[in-house]
Amino acid sequence: MRKKLVLMIGLICCIALIAGVFVACNDKGQETGEGGPAPVEPDEGTEQFEFESRNEEKLGFYYVVTGYNGSSAEVTIPAAYEDVPVRGIWTEAFKGNENITSVTIPDSVIFIGSSVFEGCTALKSVTIPDSVTSIDYYAFRSCTGLESVTLGRGVVELDDSAFIYCPALTSLTVAEGNATYHSAGNCVINTAEKTVVLGCTGSVIPSDGSVTSIGGWSFSACTGLTSIVIPDSVTHIGVRAFEWCTGLESVTIGSGVTNIGSYAFQGCTALTSVTVPEGVTVIGGGAFDSCTNLREIKWNVTAPVDIGRLIYDDGTEGGGIALTFGENVTSIPDNAFRYCFGLVSVTIPDNVSSIPEGAFAGCWDLESVTIGAGVTDIGESAFYACDSLTSLVIPDNVTNIGEDAFQGCSGLTSLTLGQGVREIGMRAFADCAALTEVIWNVADMEGIDNSTAFAGSGTANGITLTIGENVTEIDDWAFSCWYALTDVKINGRLTAIPDDAFSYCNGLRSITIPDNVTSIGEFAFYGCGELESVTIPENVAYVGEWAFGDCGGLKEINWNAVNAEVGGPAFRNYGNGNGELTATIGNGVETVPKNLFSDCSPLTSVIIGESVTNIGGFAFYRCTGLTSVVIPSGVTDIGGGAFAGCYRLVEVYNKSALDITAGEMSYGDVARYAKNVYTEEGGSQLTDTADGFRFLFDGTDGRLVSYRGDATELALPASFTARDGTEVTQYAIGGNVFREFRNLTSVVIPSGVTAIEGHAFEDCTRLTSVVIPNSVTSIGEHAFSGCTALASVEIPGSVESIGGDAFYECEGLANAIIGNGVTGIDDRAFAGCTSLTSVVIPDSVESMGLSVFNGCTGLKYAVIGKGLASMEDGIFSDCPALEAVIVADENATYYGDGNCVIDTTIKTLVFGSADCVIPSDGSVTRIGEEAFAGCTGLTSVTIPSGVTSIGRAAFSGCTGLTAVILGRDLTYIGGGAFADCTSLTSVVIPDSVTKIDNSVFRGCAELSAVMIGSGVTKIDSSAFNDCASLVSLTVAEGNETYHSAGNCVIETASKTLVFGCNSSVIPSDGSVTRIGAEAFAGRTGLTSIVIPDGVTYIDRFAFDECTSLTSVTIPDSVTYINYHAFYGCTSLTSVIIPYGVAVIEQHTFSNCTSLTSVTIPDSVTLITFHAFYRCSGLTSVIIPGSVDEIRQNAFADCASLTSVTFEGTVEEWNAVVKGTGWNSNCPFTEVVCSDGVVAV
Repeated sequence: MRKKLVLMIGLICCIALIAGVFVACNDKGQETGEGGPAPVEPDEGTEQFEFESRNEEKLGFYYVVTGYNGSSAEVTIPAAYEDVPVRGIWTEAFKGNENITSVTIPDSVIFIGSSVFEGCTALKSVTIPDSVTSIDYYAFRSCTGLESVTLGRGVVELDDSAFIYCPALTSLTVAEGNATYHSAGNCVINTAEKTVVLGCTGSVIPSDGSVTSIGGWSFSACTGLTSIVIPDSVTHIGVRAFEWCTGLESVTIGSGVTNIGSYAFQGCTALTSVTVPEGVTVIGGGAFDSCTNLREIKWNVTAPVDIGRLIYDDGTEGGGIALTFGENVTSIPDNAFRYCFGLVSVTIPDNVSSIPEGAFAGCWDLESVTIGAGVTDIGESAFYACDSLTSLVIPDNVTNIGEDAFQGCSGLTSLTLGQGVREIGMRAFADCAALTEVIWNVADMEGIDNSTAFAGSGTANGITLTIGENVTEIDDWAFSCWYALTDVKINGRLTAIPDDAFSYCNGLRSITIPDNVTSIGEFAFYGCGELESVTIPENVAYVGEWAFGDCGGLKEINWNAVNAEVGGPAFRNYGNGNGELTATIGNGVETVPKNLFSDCSPLTSVIIGESVTNIGGFAFYRCTGLTSVVIPSGVTDIGGGAFAGCYRLVEVYNKSALDITAGEMSYGDVARYAKNVYTEEGGSQLTDTADGFRFLFDGTDGRLVSYRGDATELALPASFTARDGTEVTQYAIGGNVFREFRNLTSVVIPSGVTAIEGHAFEDCTRLTSVVIPNSVTSIGEHAFSGCTALASVEIPGSVESIGGDAFYECEGLANAIIGNGVTGIDDRAFAGCTSLTSVVIPDSVESMGLSVFNGCTGLKYAVIGKGLASMEDGIFSDCPALEAVIVADENATYYGDGNCVIDTTIKTLVFGSADCVIPSDGSVTRIGEEAFAGCTGLTSVTIPSGVTSIGRAAFSGCTGLTAVILGRDLTYIGGGAFADCTSLTSVVIPDSVTKIDNSVFRGCAELSAVMIGSGVTKIDSSAFNDCASLVSLTVAEGNETYHSAGNCVIETASKTLVFGCNSSVIPSDGSVTRIGAEAFAGRTGLTSIVIPDGVTYIDRFAFDECTSLTSVTIPDSVTYINYHAFYGCTSLTSVIIPYGVAVIEQHTFSNCTSLTSVTIPDSVTLITFHAFYRCSGLTSVIIPGSVDEIRQNAFADCASLTSVTFEGTVEEWNAVVKGTGWNSNCPFTEVVCSDGVVAV
């Protein structure tokens, strides 16, 4: 084909000559000028090669070899093709040819391109002729059989990677006379730069001063190299210089070395020990990565050093690496050994004073740390996430432990803190889940805040804290919030347990307070919910308020303090009064301090020692679990309110001379609720039955006061035998008796029970059946609330009142029969009974409270008797299935036709069904609160003339409502009036309306058009929230407060756009300078928006959850963007924040999951909480140098963020204040600064 082409060109030239015009051409048809070379036949033996021509000013016309199709093992490259010289071998010409064993390169060749012989694994030797001046990158890469290389004297450019991964290479020679390179010791050396550019298995680096640098990749993959001595003349070891020299067992790094390049010894798997000399100032990342048999690093560096991550790959086999320091080392650089996987032990010498920030962070194989006697400071994150560290002793010389110093050391089980520690930073020992023992020898806690220091630690098995013998004091909040603390041992000379010392240690089970303690501060053990027993020794002189407050697990209190003052309710524990706590006031105690057990509801038994003479005021205030008490004989005074609010305290044994009388409010109300006060042994009226019931009988009335059994199917006794032998057949069930008995499934109340008091069966969640006899006259508040499994109840006619919330959220209650005898039903009595389908309010009922049947979603029919005279708002709100409410004709207050219920006395429609037609005859002037709430079957409504107001939530949740007509007399629309009317498509607000309250149309997802009348003067910012389909907004002419333009509602005077919609175009005429709060919130149809120049402020939630918004233009005039402004704009792909904005507020772009590009101007100084949280599409971000603080979680969960650039120096980046988790769950590992890289 080529011959035919040449013949055709020659024929054309002949024709041109005959025509008197001569044009010389090459075989590509290119002009060569008059007298250029004539085309000739191809040379013999060139058919297996591929050529391309070149024409350059300096070299003229020549060919390069671009490929080889032959199969010969011995290849000779032609010197010419078609009598034109071959000057080069082009990129990848012979790449991957595994047949070639030798190659002869002619003297015509002057360059060898990249990857020319890459992967020619059979190639044994190569001689580069003198003509060659350059050998490009990867030229002989991975020629695994290549044993010898001879470089001609003409080579002036030899790429660092030209011969990498040639493991068989043993001989390197440079021809005499080469002006750039020479060879010595089987090394190729750049003469002028004194750099070894190529070494091999047989290399010996000259020590005569001719070498000062080991070039990058120079010994790469020399697998036969077993030892190397880097002479003292060398100052620099290049990038990957000895990488994957897998046979290298010994390396001596000369004392002159100052720079060790990245990955310099990566993969030297036979290397067991390395010594880093004193003068090193730079060590690149991964310098000793994947050295799987490395056992020792001797660190002699004394100069300031810029150090990368030495080891990336946790590839150590067997024992791991021990790090030791030379005798002259006095400092360790920041982040020096960060993430050095394989490092198992570290010994810090005595002459080092500080372990700096991040020094050993992430060394997850580190098992042992010995801290020298000179160390005083352990920096931030110094040992962060050292997972294999099991035991740690902080010596007495250490004074400061920085933030996060040992955070996440998940294997740490034992910790000893020395006496000298003065500061422990936030989260210093947080998330050490396996921690079981802390020995605390800290002598001075003034600068220590433990509130987060141990957060999340000890969660596996709990922590035992031992306070050392030399500790004389601990500070307020000393061990507060140590949630995993289970046991405390106080030794030595501690005399005071200060305020909040162990507060919120909710796993604490055991504490022994020694005799030398004299003071227990306020809230000292507050919230220690697992603490079961506590003994207060006799020397204690003060116990603070709430010292043992909310210790809900307490079963035993032994109070032996003989002369103590109590600052407030020391054992305050709120509960249901059915606890098992016993308190004993020891002999020797004369005064029960004021407020000691105030509000201790679980206290069911108290034993007051005979030595007591005085019971202080409010000592047992509201101990609702107490049913009886014995007043010792020596008591002469009971302070005011000592037993006030103990409404279950029904019996008092008065052994004293005090005149205590049942029912009276004297002597601290000890007998206010008493049914029996007796003075002689045997006078008790309490009776405990064998099956766990405790009754009281005063001779007339009986009362069930407690139950200590565990039966699931319970039949209450029909009677009990009183102490005097009386068989009692009538009694009341006391309040809270069965509260939260969650295993109780059924209860039978016998005839004779007269009352079920408040909370009696509250939250008995498995109770399915209860039988209420005709003897009961009242059901107290919350009596059965939360009994979610209760299926039916029949309230007999004997009952007169049903208390508030009596059956609240009895979700399984399908049938409730209210007896004709009930006169009052209090607030929410049956609210949330979702299975109830019908109800009849008998004629006897006179009043019903608020929301009695609210949320009864299955209720279909209701009948109201003739006696009802008072009914509060929302009686049937959120009852969407309700079809009819029938009012008895004889009712004098209410009128109903089945669909509407009207309070005729105040002309208010209090309930309407789906078929309700609001009368237009003047009988209704107000729509009551929640009147139609949750009426999902309502499709349209007309508010007639005469109606002046619509109450709060009147039509909320009417999801089927598609049309509403508002009457001309309407002046007020209450909050949430039409909220969540998801089918409503348009609305016209008449001119008579002056105020549209909060959330009036919130969540009207199909609302597309709104007309606002001329009289409206106030619209709440949330009025149209989450109206996703809104496309038209109009304000009537003549409105003096608002006007509309571009489908925007604008507050005229303040120039604030208060509402926008999916089709809004913000006016650019200067009438808008501010985008108001929630202006476009929830407009899911909004796809793009241009904010015009002149707008200066974008308020909170302005574009919140605009999920289709893909584009937003923010002008340079904007100087402030408030929080949540673009939260949840999941389609937004890019944003440019204008210069002038100084703060990116919290959640401003949070959950913008499609955001891939953001421009932050250098006016920004602060990026606040969650600013870009969960921007999962964001891959890179440039943070300007002006930023000086990035707060918590600012970029957290940006799962694709791989690149972060800071437009400032490393020093400036380190000075930036960074909040907790600012970059949590982000894949990037470093921040690129203007002068270096910082690992994160």
